[in-house]
Amino acid sequence: MNKVEIIVNIALTEEYDKPATIDLINKYKANCIELANAVIDDLDNHEELDPSIKKIIITDNYETAVQEQANLWNLRTYYHTIGRGYRGVGKVVYNEQENRPERYIFIPSHLGTEQIFPLVLYGLALEVYSTSILPKRLQSIRLINLPWTFHSHIEATLPRWIKTYWTRSKIAERFDRELFVYRSPDDCYSAFSRDLKKFLFEYNCYIGDGQSDNTQRIGIFWEKLFMSTEFLIAGLLEAAPYYDGDLPFTNPEIAPILNNIVIEAKILTQAISHQEPYSIEKLKLGLHEFYKQLGINIIEHPSAIEIRLVKNPKRYPKSDIVDVEPRFVCFMDILGFSAMVDEYDQDSSSNVLQKLQTAFKEALLVLTSYSQFQNIDEDESEIEHLEYRVFSDCICISLPYFDNEVNYTTNLTLLLTYARGLQTALMTKGVFTRGGIASGPYYMDDNILFSKAMIRAYIIESKEAIYPRIVLDKAIIEKLSTYSATSLYLQSVLALLAKDTSGIIFLNPFNSSQNSVNQFKHSMDSIQTSLNNIADIDDGFSKIEDSVIQNIRDWSLSLVENNIDTEADKMLNEVIRREIQHQRWRLEIQKSEVSVDSNAFKNIEKSLSKYNWLESFMNWATGTSLTNSAEFEYCKF
Repeated sequence: MNKVEIIVNIALTEEYDKPATIDLINKYKANCIELANAVIDDLDNHEELDPSIKKIIITDNYETAVQEQANLWNLRTYYHTIGRGYRGVGKVVYNEQENRPERYIFIPSHLGTEQIFPLVLYGLALEVYSTSILPKRLQSIRLINLPWTFHSHIEATLPRWIKTYWTRSKIAERFDRELFVYRSPDDCYSAFSRDLKKFLFEYNCYIGDGQSDNTQRIGIFWEKLFMSTEFLIAGLLEAAPYYDGDLPFTNPEIAPILNNIVIEAKILTQAISHQEPYSIEKLKLGLHEFYKQLGINIIEHPSAIEIRLVKNPKRYPKSDIVDVEPRFVCFMDILGFSAMVDEYDQDSSSNVLQKLQTAFKEALLVLTSYSQFQNIDEDESEIEHLEYRVFSDCICISLPYFDNEVNYTTNLTLLLTYARGLQTALMTKGVFTRGGIASGPYYMDDNILFSKAMIRAYIIESKEAIYPRIVLDKAIIEKLSTYSATSLYLQSVLALLAKDTSGIIFLNPFNSSQNSVNQFKHSMDSIQTSLNNIADIDDGFSKIEDSVIQNIRDWSLSLVENNIDTEADKMLNEVIRREIQHQRWRLEIQKSEVSVDSNAFKNIEKSLSKYNWLESFMNWATGTSLTNSAEFEYCKF
């Protein structure tokens, strides 16, 4: 029997120097020694393992213990990992006097974690024994030094998978299953799916930046994807010894593929651990089929692989990948909603519910018309992925985006266009809203709305908006400010916004034709700047008279101004103006019916100030203000 020195060191600090704690420490030491001996006995029963574990050290001074032993070995450097919560390190040092390797295992101590101690010890034992149970050609493989082929990636990963299944099988044979916690197959696949979606979004973020080489980007994507696949299969192999048949998956399409991969990995474990011939072709076919099911085609060539992706990760089935994704989120609060509900219940002639439904349809028509007019590529922005949810007095609208200038600005413009169309449609029906727009993680299905971005948008609505307006998050504005001021994509966003004297930037729902003119002016300014730059080049060919540039600008602007539908705008604005005045009239009546000293009076005054602000902004935006107000301005960088 292999004689192994087992040391458990836990310093008795003031925190621990109590009878109950001392008793707990003594029990922990006894349990660790008993469990360690059980593992060692089991390892001794395997002829393929030479009995050469010299020492097992369990200590609360982990780094010092590793350093002290490294000094005894006269090692200049040493490797140690503490990891997340509970992980040790195994070291193999060659004993020249006895002409054999000696294996040392270091484990950080954690009181009350005896149930996972055998798992950690088996894993580290397998780590230091790996040269004995795996062929030497597998031991020498390093992914970084291999040709970039699918076969090479799988072969390089085999040692990890073999060790994982071998270790878990040993534990399953000797210890009670209930002692150990492992991730379910569904949890493993869910984690993989989240990573895949994240990698696809990261890959698409570089499209359109004009700087990243596609080959390099696809290479980075592949490395991340296969690393995540390594963890997926390893997680499934950890769970495999505890199930008699196939692993349980809720996804019927993925289940048979992953089950076959696990079965093949188990067969390879058996062959490799017994030094028998093996082939990874069936494992390759299984992984090929798995990736294909996910929309990733792997085409292997003699010296490399070709990867063909579903271009847009937003098209992945929601039922398949449950995770947050980057989205713009607009959170809107319907002002006076409780009174509307009461009115609907008490007055059978009330049509407020129909008004809300109609407003959403009108907003979608506005968005569809805008996209068709702008001829937006469906791969650049996906209107079909616009989502909205109405709950109580709240409206939540979202649209996904990639973090590159073209997609970010294009999809932000689409969200702003829809939010603006909805806000305008609601105002024409006497329904006013206040809101915030943020960006970030977002997930929604039929039952769940889970989003950090929505929380941020809600905070903006409740703390910053104050008036009936939709305010943009400062983080979005900061992001936009990094883009070129002459970018037409940026100008399409800015044309929809306004700014007040305090620097708050918000959506401008009024006078759409005038905003088109404003946008065109910005575009012509950028064109004129470019032409001026050309004119300054004294090469004999590029000289352009300033008067010619100005004439082009003036003629184009007059053409746009003469073709806008100002009458339609005037009619729409007049309807909204009447609804604002109606709200003020109702509030004035309510104010006259309560005491001046009452809280109700103060609340009505507060509400009146909001509608006064809205009318003042409308007058400025539509050019009908009697004074030249400096309270607002168009948004520009």
